[in-house]
Amino acid sequence: ISSLVLVIFNQEGGEEWNELLPSLMQFSQSQSPLQRESALNVFAQLATYLGKLLLPHQASLKQIFLACLSDPTNGSVRLAALKAVCNFIPTVEDTAHLADLLAPMVQVISSALSEGDEEKARSGCEHVIELIDLDVKFLRGQIAAIADLMLQICSTAQLDDSTRQLGMEFLVATAEKSPGLARKMKLVDQVFPMALNFMLTIEDDEEWEGHDDDNEDEEYSNYDVGEEALDRLAMAVGGKTVLPVANTFLQQFLSNEDWRYRHAGLMAVSQIGEGCAKQIQQSLGDVIKMVLANFQDPHPRVKWAAINTVG
Repeated sequence: ISSLVLVIFNQEGGEEWNELLPSLMQFSQSQSPLQRESALNVFAQLATYLGKLLLPHQASLKQIFLACLSDPTNGSVRLAALKAVCNFIPTVEDTAHLADLLAPMVQVISSALSEGDEEKARSGCEHVIELIDLDVKFLRGQIAAIADLMLQICSTAQLDDSTRQLGMEFLVATAEKSPGLARKMKLVDQVFPMALNFMLTIEDDEEWEGHDDDNEDEEYSNYDVGEEALDRLAMAVGGKTVLPVANTFLQQFLSNEDWRYRHAGLMAVSQIGEGCAKQIQQSLGDVIKMVLANFQDPHPRVKWAAINTVG
């Protein structure tokens, strides 16, 4: 129905179809969960393509969104409301009066996790991640709460990898979009060790050297996400913030008896190298000495990581 609405609007002009918005308002308050969800899905589409049509009705929409975000009986309605809000926010110039929506938006994802519905939780994370790119300022009022939730998602091993990876994506995307906010929140202190833990999921595959790194058919693993997160984090926030945090973990990792820790430590140095280049150059001799010591490591993958890091 949302696609049909857009076709009609594009062909006939939205201003002439005056019965649409009152009907959607009515459906969004229906006793039927399916009708409420359908109305919200149409609102989401209208906000994306014809947001100006909704701007005069912000007060009414806010009340609808508040009610549906906290729908007591239906997770699909809550998720549809979250999508509609995330699509609507970027169309509004001054969003201060919509700040009341933030806490219920976060609760949609929390409720989905509590109910064991990871699919809805992932969809909710995806909508909020998109909002970072479109209007990160709107999230500032609840950014600490959202970051705590995403860190909890990252650290919960019982969740699917794809769910945990979305938690990491939110945190890294926040640092990229608002480095100053990330520094103020000390986000690196929490995300850096989490990324390292992701990198510990690497498996001891005897045929690892024959794998093609560019193989698009291979699943994007937690290790890949952790490695990429360190690179993006260092590039976004800079070496002055990242390197002191890295130093608190790297020696522990490089001296660990488990080869995965040593491998992760070396690859972390490699990943943050570009973003921390200026700071690393100030102690380059010590860094090289540290890396060269691992050329004699008994595990072949650690040796490879040392060579890669020097490169």
